Amino acid sequence: ITAMDAIVTVDDQNHIVLSNPAAEWMFGYSGAELRGQPLDVLVPRPFRATHSLDMVTFGNASVQSRQMGASRAVTGVRKNGQTFCIEASISTFEAGGARYFTAMLRDVTERQRAADQLRESERRLSDMLSNVDLSAIMLDRDAKIDYCNDYFLNLTGWRREEGLGKSYFELFVPRDLHDELWAVYSSVLDNRPLARHHENALLTRSGEHRFIRWNNSVLRSDAGEVIGVASLGEDVTEQQRSNSRIKRLSRVYAVLSDINALIVRVQDREELFQEACRIAVDAS
Repeated sequence: ITAMDAIVTVDDQNHIVLSNPAAEWMFGYSGAELRGQPLDVLVPRPFRATHSLDMVTFGNASVQSRQMGASRAVTGVRKNGQTFCIEASISTFEAGGARYFTAMLRDVTERQRAADQLRESERRLSDMLSNVDLSAIMLDRDAKIDYCNDYFLNLTGWRREEGLGKSYFELFVPRDLHDELWAVYSSVLDNRPLARHHENALLTRSGEHRFIRWNNSVLRSDAGEVIGVASLGEDVTEQQRSNSRIKRLSRVYAVLSDINALIVRVQDREELFQEACRIAVDAS
């Protein structure tokens, strides 16, 4: 219980017999206005038939069907008609041969609003990541998959239910790269700048290797603790293959250029052949 918790006590007829200043401030009534009123006065009219603050019904329920002190979500209404979210915890006691019920109420409007905003932000983020031509994944500290977008799934050939909760390394990292990439992942968790951008092979379901250029950032809890990694990756496979072809052609041109110069300079056929072989071997 905090200083901001409202406390309302009712008799076995659900009439208010006691309220603390926090309850009076929360609902906008004075103590005198609340005393003797049915508890329904604190509940919006549409909810009065089934509201969770029917404490007499709660008190008469079997032990199995109720949990003393358990919190439940309730909608309350202030004197001015404004509705708001409440978290209610109900207990019962006897005094002077009569039975009473006490509700401890907490205004959770801001918490509910923050939760709604978080859900909306997550929905927008999910919608955005679903529509980009980039791989998007979120991993926990053990590199188990918490989220992956459709692009990533289409690229790798897996279904979402087959990947969520599974080890990213077991499904998508070539076996010979496990140690190297785990070191990179550990560096990302440590928030080392050099690990934020990395390029590596991604193993698809069919066994093909796709080359992905990753942009990594850490995920944090509300307390600021690192709880995982979020990554956006660009498929650069074709670019890698083009670069490899260009490099190979460049080496071929370099070899031909050196051999042409050799032909001009060396007259002996055997020496020419030996030097041409050396040039080719040196250039791989």
